[in-house]
Amino acid sequence: MKERLIKSKITFRNRIYRLTWFFVNLIFFRFTPNFLHRWRCLILRLMGAKIGKGVAVYPNVKIWSPKQLLIEDGGCLGDHSICYNQALVHIGKEAIVSQYAYLCTAGHDIRSQEFDLQIAPIKICEKAWVGTSAFVGPGVIMKERSVAAANSSVIKDVESDIVVGGNPAEAIATR
Repeated sequence: MKERLIKSKITFRNRIYRLTWFFVNLIFFRFTPNFLHRWRCLILRLMGAKIGKGVAVYPNVKIWSPKQLLIEDGGCLGDHSICYNQALVHIGKEAIVSQYAYLCTAGHDIRSQEFDLQIAPIKICEKAWVGTSAFVGPGVIMKERSVAAANSSVIKDVESDIVVGGNPAEAIATR
């Protein structure tokens, strides 16, 4: 695993926060019409997310922890995307996370007897694009204007203007 991974423990306080988010999400977020992005952004802000202007977050997005979410101006979390953000997920200015994409900041240490939980932040930089059903793993940085093709598994950093695809993802084109 990458050096950026750290051990994590889920505290009682975190569990209370997550329970609160479960009910807020269920009552005020999930069943809103698609076009009410501003409303959902307000809910996320109230739950601790840092959200810029003109952000689109769809109602059926699954967000593990709003307080570990930062979306800059014009960013997008598409339909049915999953943001499993035990560590920070940073979505840059005008970056797009397409429908059914999976951003995963946590994994387990397979060498540990206790199977320790390890977390690392994900950063999707300015104008980068995570394609439909793509997986982005812990500690990954997708640099400016990079692209993860549909159904790819991104487990290493992606350089600026590079398109990656496949499982595991590797460079397939330039942008």
